[in-house]
Amino acid sequence: MNGAAGTRADVERALRAVFAAFLHVELPANMPFCGHCSSAEYMEELRTTPVMELTDETVFDVVHSLGLTFGSFSDAAHFVPRWCADGLKEPVYEIALAFSKIVQGGYHDWSQPMVESLRNFLMAQEVDVLRHEPNSDLTSLRNISNVYQCLASIDSVAQFFSTWESSCGDATDANLPELVSNIELGSDGRFTMRYSWTDVKVDQLVAWLRLDRIRPRVERAAARYARHDLLAAPMAAVYAEVV
Repeated sequence: MNGAAGTRADVERALRAVFAAFLHVELPANMPFCGHCSSAEYMEELRTTPVMELTDETVFDVVHSLGLTFGSFSDAAHFVPRWCADGLKEPVYEIALAFSKIVQGGYHDWSQPMVESLRNFLMAQEVDVLRHEPNSDLTSLRNISNVYQCLASIDSVAQFFSTWESSCGDATDANLPELVSNIELGSDGRFTMRYSWTDVKVDQLVAWLRLDRIRPRVERAAARYARHDLLAAPMAAVYAEVV
């Protein structure tokens, strides 16, 4: 079995562990909701329909409405298996927004198997992403910036850096431009992550990119883009801000 196939098998194994760890999580029978935005029938549908059988449109609504017009952020755990499974394709919703509900909901109260299974899944997916060429899609977990944001949502940034440094060669660093291109410098002089609805510890990411042992890898990755006229100007601006 080659390396790419092996990592995909790791992702699939880790996803099965997520399903096993979150199998018992149910939505409360008396989940609060806004009568103007939802209905008792809709709440009952959410509560009684297996999470993998919910329509894409319903999951889209959950991602955008949970904790705002119905339920609470603590109910996010119920939807984690679906979000992980959807993140491996091209979901109709922004996957990083879905995972932002996890940190807002207090994952620290989860059982250890729940936290570990989710971390293991995201780390397995990160390795799989790092071993492939960058993907321009901005929704799925095939996008390295979304993998980073999701890992940051559950406080696994240190693992992210460790995995990146221990991986080697072009297969890893080819993903650097995609990651860095999602960093922006705000008018207040602070870095933020584009396409992010949660604190993704971007200052830690920028500090890591500026390390003496990492900076040359960033610069080599940036140099590749200089050969492409359409990308040269925007990528040069991004790297000038970060590095």
